Amino acid sequence: MEYTRSREEIRDLATGLLNSAGAGGQLPVPVDKVIDHLGYSFEYFQPDTSTRSIAGAVSHNEKTVYLNSEDTARRQLFTLAHEIGHIVLHLNEGSDDQDFVDYRKPGPKTSKEKEADTFAAEILMPEQHFINAWKKWTGIPSLVAASFGVSEQSVKIRARVLGLR
Repeated sequence: MEYTRSREEIRDLATGLLNSAGAGGQLPVPVDKVIDHLGYSFEYFQPDTSTRSIAGAVSHNEKTVYLNSEDTARRQLFTLAHEIGHIVLHLNEGSDDQDFVDYRKPGPKTSKEKEADTFAAEILMPEQHFINAWKKWTGIPSLVAASFGVSEQSVKIRARVLGLR
């Protein structure tokens, strides 16, 4: 399946989800409230040598997102939002079998993974709130990141995507 959603379409889906979950306008975004709204839960896994590079996974049959317990809290938050992106964007696409797991791991990203990353950014750093924070903190990534509970790297990417840097 070809994944070609625009950033605007993903933004609208993320905004709709935040509003329907009663999380719109709350910063940092209460992602746990969003995942509860979807009927999913999350838990941490202790990685071993074969799973150390996996940041997270979602089991659609179990309705559970798994997060690497060794990652930083900010990485776990982005991973949780990324997996919510898979739930919203990709759950019913391309397969009749809902007994599958999507893994978030390092390396070159497919268009499906890029969409989930875009969704995560739209959920965690809603556009207008981000622009306001960027102006308030005069583009200092560490201060903007603290406002949203995300990494400085996420802020830098978001600022570039929105044309702020």
